[in-house]
Amino acid sequence: MVCTWKITALSNKRIKLYFDNFRLESGLCSSNDYLEVRDGSSSTSLRKGTYCGSSAPPTITSSGRYLWVRFRSDSQTTYRGFQARYEVISKSQSKSSSMVGTVIGVLVGIGFIITIIVIAIYLVKRKNRRVVTTQPLTTTTTVTTNHPPPAGYAPPNPQQYPRAPGPPPLPPPGIHPGPPPPLGPPHLQYGPYNPAPGMAYGAYAYPPQPPGAMPLAQAPPPYYQTEGMKAGPTTVEL
Repeated sequence: MVCTWKITALSNKRIKLYFDNFRLESGLCSSNDYLEVRDGSSSTSLRKGTYCGSSAPPTITSSGRYLWVRFRSDSQTTYRGFQARYEVISKSQSKSSSMVGTVIGVLVGIGFIITIIVIAIYLVKRKNRRVVTTQPLTTTTTVTTNHPPPAGYAPPNPQQYPRAPGPPPLPPPGIHPGPPPPLGPPHLQYGPYNPAPGMAYGAYAYPPQPPGAMPLAQAPPPYYQTEGMKAGPTTVEL
């Protein structure tokens, strides 16, 4: 026995097929009693599936306005058969229902992954805790002992360094050194100087002046202050 149904919906609609009860002969679905569903209007349309046994098929949704169903029985055994119903829905409802199914599947997958990660972290922490508790405690003690020096021991003397030479000592108060030594030949020094011709002065020889020559300027001697004497300017006459 073969029974065929062609379900047709309005334009821009889809068909959703539900199975409330399903009880057919078990075995090979192609040779015994079975139910065949195709997505279209004929036996050559895309096959959705072939079903038999006691497991109900899932909800089937068409891609267009047609759904083709065929039931075949060899009439050798008796079973309760099946009970099915269909619903006409719009394409937007079909998309929303499929999206809800996808979102639920993704959330279930994420929750499963998070559960695995939490379990792994817990096991690692538990293992580390066991390792820490089984390690023995080691204590290091440092003892410092100060021994007194032996009898007759004396510390070495510090190394003595010679002192750096300082400035020469200053003369006693009230005593002043003499005038500074001459810094040039006699004709550039201070004070009157009229040596005889050819007469030497210190380390310098004073040459005689030629007749009629202008007399050389004689600078006054350097002045300095001693006890009971005040220095003052000296007038030079040419």
